[in-house]
Amino acid sequence: MKPETTYSAILGRIISSKRGERKLGQTEVAEKSGINRSSWSRMENGETIPDAVQLTQIAEILGTTPDKLLAEAGKARQNLEKEGVTVHMDKKPSEQKSGEGFGWFLLGGALGAIVAAALSSGKKSDGDDEAGG
Repeated sequence: MKPETTYSAILGRIISSKRGERKLGQTEVAEKSGINRSSWSRMENGETIPDAVQLTQIAEILGTTPDKLLAEAGKARQNLEKEGVTVHMDKKPSEQKSGEGFGWFLLGGALGAIVAAALSSGKKSDGDDEAGG
């Protein structure tokens, strides 16, 4: 079976990573963004995706912009697809069955590593943008 994930899982990982970099707790960021704690957790886990207003609020709290978050998600998506992972744009992959949780757990770890690599490679260019502007 070919590994697969969702765009919402990629974006959730990036948001979670940015939150961790700023040493903010889920509850704190959820309250500041006006999203309830359980919804925030579902968003970071890729079960839901923030709307445009929520993404703007989240980006502000995390010290970035919505377009940078989406650009990072786009890079991570491309990297995953190069690695042979199918990235679904819908909420859940069509082939996911209830017994496949362990495979998703393993893919989550791989996704985290790829997103972390994309984030660290993007830091140099983000700093270049700020220095150039």
